[in-house]
Amino acid sequence: MKWIIEFIGQFFGHLLPVALIAVGGVIIVLFIPKYTIFFVFGWAFLVCYLYIKYSKWF
Repeated sequence: MKWIIEFIGQFFGHLLPVALIAVGGVIIVLFIPKYTIFFVFGWAFLVCYLYIKYSKWF
């Protein structure tokens, strides 16, 4: 069972930032419709920065 979880983590781990950006973008669009594009770009930059900083590959 452990190897299945590790395989899924290795196989889909790089999709986590994309999913976080998409979900965060939807939430931002729903709650802050006036300044959507600025907050979504800011959110995407923050997620990418944190992913690169805390990724085990870097």
